[in-house]
Amino acid sequence: MLSAVLPELEGTLERHRIEVGLADAIERSELTLHYQPEYDLDSGRLCGLEALARWQRPDIGDVAPGVFIPLAEHTGLINSLGRWALSSACQQAARWFQEGLPVPVIAVNVSSRQIHEEFSNQIAATLNATGLPARCLELEINETLLAGNIDETARCLAQWKALGVRVALDDVGTGYCSLSYLVRLPIDRLKIDGSLIRHAHADAKGRIVI
Repeated sequence: MLSAVLPELEGTLERHRIEVGLADAIERSELTLHYQPEYDLDSGRLCGLEALARWQRPDIGDVAPGVFIPLAEHTGLINSLGRWALSSACQQAARWFQEGLPVPVIAVNVSSRQIHEEFSNQIAATLNATGLPARCLELEINETLLAGNIDETARCLAQWKALGVRVALDDVGTGYCSLSYLVRLPIDRLKIDGSLIRHAHADAKGRIVI
């Protein structure tokens, strides 16, 4: 009986250990942003970068985003993590501009917990503090977010658009999105989920849907 309980107990303790560590990870500079390039396939030119949070702990090494991001969502720490990611990405993009390396667009992922007026104010304050042109910032929301209050989401996204930033909808095709949502929401770009395009070259029906 004890042998059956131990793995679950160890998993719970590890989860708690990571959860506690995440609260101080930003202050300890353990979190970093990695920038994934996006290219225009016709011209081969760089058309943007997506900022991806990574966490390396001195005691256990890399913590997978699939582990710490859901924990941050569950505990509410995603708000602090989101503020840090937005500020860090905008600061880096502004530095690249100053160094003569203009980045067309830098994308930052936004959690459903950040869909509120306070975050809209944070966006404005961050752009003002860093000097990054609003047109160079893209905020990505996940399709699953649309399962919530669509009216509140539309209102917040309209506030973002009023600031001049771009809005992208990620993981399209696997969750709650409908064409009516695309009409109601001020979306600039759709990112089709990888599961739909991974085998598109060999799937005629998949190509038609895309």
